[in-house]
Amino acid sequence: MKITIAERLHPFSHEAGTQFLLPHSSLCVQIFPTRLCFSDLEGKLESFFIAFDFKGPLSEFTAELDLEHGTLKVFGQTRLGYMRYLICAKDDGVWLTMERIPEDQLFCRRSFPPEQMTLAKGESMLICLPLKRQSKGTGEERLSLGIHKSQDWDQLRRRLDLKEIFPHWLKLAALVPPRGDLVRETAGNFSLLAICRQKIQQGDKETVCEAFENLFRAAFAGVLVPRVMDSDYQGIVEEGKNPCDPISPLPLLTEAARCIRSLFFQESDGEISLLPCLPSPFHCGRMVGIRTLNDQVIHFEWTKKCLRSVVIESGPAGEVALALPKGIRSFRMTSGRRMMKKILIDAQRKTVLSLEEGKTVCLDRFEH
Repeated sequence: MKITIAERLHPFSHEAGTQFLLPHSSLCVQIFPTRLCFSDLEGKLESFFIAFDFKGPLSEFTAELDLEHGTLKVFGQTRLGYMRYLICAKDDGVWLTMERIPEDQLFCRRSFPPEQMTLAKGESMLICLPLKRQSKGTGEERLSLGIHKSQDWDQLRRRLDLKEIFPHWLKLAALVPPRGDLVRETAGNFSLLAICRQKIQQGDKETVCEAFENLFRAAFAGVLVPRVMDSDYQGIVEEGKNPCDPISPLPLLTEAARCIRSLFFQESDGEISLLPCLPSPFHCGRMVGIRTLNDQVIHFEWTKKCLRSVVIESGPAGEVALALPKGIRSFRMTSGRRMMKKILIDAQRKTVLSLEEGKTVCLDRFEH
């Protein structure tokens, strides 16, 4: 049995000046029809811009964040023809690739260091920057909460439906350079992150969504670009809680993603908990590609707020302590076409599974 998520994540905006976080970097890119403005959220690199000589006005202007390939895509119809280019971060810096341009050559200039260039169709330009890229193979986890609407971010932000937002949030956070330490900052919007963390620790399923909605409103601009202070001044955080020293806002994205993950999956002291703090609105969903500390890979799905099936791809042989949602009394465990046994759950809603090396087991028929 396989549990998969087919939906591809590619949030986009038609609004000029929308901010995006460039995957595999700490760079914020504000995208206009004829200009890209780069700034480093960690404050280590000097801000700069790249200007293009596209002839406007542009129609059908679109900036898209392709979370499947970790790139930004910009396209639209200029007065002279169609244009499309890609922006991506690699080990040696930021690459711009002109896939389509309306004329034989495109003139552009860079503010820092000052330079004028020409690019032809298919040519790429490297902006040498000391980037700290995310390591490969870290973005395999995926979440789906049963929503398949248009990924127009301006409309999505107005709807404020966390079932739409959370899958993008988790995926983008996996493409951000990691921090080794757990951030405990409380200044500015970090106070809202602390509230989310506290509600999850308390198992507060009823109001945790409201806490995440406040965090999303105040702590993110554009397409999930984190900010320490709410520059929209919505009254969600007291203005007096300004940080004394500059703080990187990136942990607002990554630490919040850890909190989101812990709503559905937790692991501590060798024990795995599934759906430990499932919010009431998330009645169905799937989470796949979760790699445990013992190198197992877990996929699971639920419907009507009840666990439906779990697939465990075993790494090394060993035992797995599993904590299941309240009310489950038993389930079936199978390997391939062979039913292994019916497993009973103890009073603490826990059970221990013995796994063979390299084997895949499926848990289903959860009885309440």
